[in-house]
Amino acid sequence: MTLYFKFKSGVEAHLRARTIRVLREENATRVARLFPRTSQPELEQHYVVEAKRPADLKRLTKILKSANEVEFVHGEVRRGPK
Repeated sequence: MTLYFKFKSGVEAHLRARTIRVLREENATRVARLFPRTSQPELEQHYVVEAKRPADLKRLTKILKSANEVEFVHGEVRRGPK
């Protein structure tokens, strides 16, 4: 189960680190940059979060939506056959 979020532009490194630490403490199984090798500042702010249980994903979503340093958070987009 996956979430995607973006830090607001200009968020200080210690605030990003604090948010990531909180996510890990709340059972995120993975927190990582979505585009790890990019040199574009806009893309450096995009992250992916993974969790094993729906309850954990719900809690992580709530944490991210309430964080002032986060611009947006959304779940995985699922596409079906046309």
